[in-house]
Amino acid sequence: MSAIAGVVFVDGRPVEAEQLDRLRAATPFLGRDGVDTWREGPAGLVRFALRVTPESLAEVQPSRSAATGGAIVLDGRLDNRDEMLGRLGADAPPRSAADAQIVLAALERFGDGAVQHFAGDYALAYWRGDTRRLFCARSPVGWRPFLWTFDGRRFGFASEPRTLVDGLSLERKLNEPVIGEHLAARLVSQTETFWQGVWRLPPGSALALEQGQVRTWRWLEGPFEDFADLSEHDHIERFGSCSTSR
Repeated sequence: MSAIAGVVFVDGRPVEAEQLDRLRAATPFLGRDGVDTWREGPAGLVRFALRVTPESLAEVQPSRSAATGGAIVLDGRLDNRDEMLGRLGADAPPRSAADAQIVLAALERFGDGAVQHFAGDYALAYWRGDTRRLFCARSPVGWRPFLWTFDGRRFGFASEPRTLVDGLSLERKLNEPVIGEHLAARLVSQTETFWQGVWRLPPGSALALEQGQVRTWRWLEGPFEDFADLSEHDHIERFGSCSTSR
C-alpha cells in the first residue's frame, strides 16, 4: 500500500537523513514502488509509493512548489481533477500533473479551505518552510489513515503506527482503555489508538502545527441536505449517473 510519514522539530533543529531512514526502515512492507524522502531545515517528509493511476506513473513525491518552496506528501487520489484544474485557472498545473501537484497548487491558492473542494480518498501533509507551519487533513470518507505524535519538541506523523513507534523510538506503552473498547466491540474514541501518545486524525478532520502548538478541528461540518427521499430517477436528474471516470 502507499503511505506517508514525516517529522518536524518545533525547536528548529534540522532533520537529519538518518531520522528519515529510521522512519522508512520501521515499515519495510510499505513502498512497493519505492520510497522517497525530502528534508529541509526542521522538517522532513517520507512517501512510500504504490502507483495505481495513470497520473501516478511519473509522479514525484514529496512534491515541491516552485513559488513558495512548500512541500507536500499525499496518500490517496483526487477524483475531481478536472474540476480542481478549472478552479485554479491560470494557477493550474498541466493537465497531466499528478494528483499531489494539483492538491499542492490548490492549498497554495485557497489555503486550508482548499480541502472543501477536494473529492477523493486521501490523507495529506503540507509543510511551508517560510511560515514553519504544517497542515494535515483527511478526507471525510475513505481508508487512508493519519496518525500523529507530539512531545512538545518533536512532531511526527505516519500512515502506520509502527512507523512512529519504531521509527521515532517511542516508549511502548499500550493504551489499555482503547484495547478494552476493541475487545468489547464498542469503540468510542475517534482519536485514541492502541498506543499511548499516538493519536488518530478522524475522517473529515484537519491538523495544524504552528508556533509550537497542535490544533485539530473538523473541517467537514453539517447540517447536510437530506436526499433520502429522492427516487432513483430524481437522483440521476440532479446528480447524473453514479458511474465515475478520471
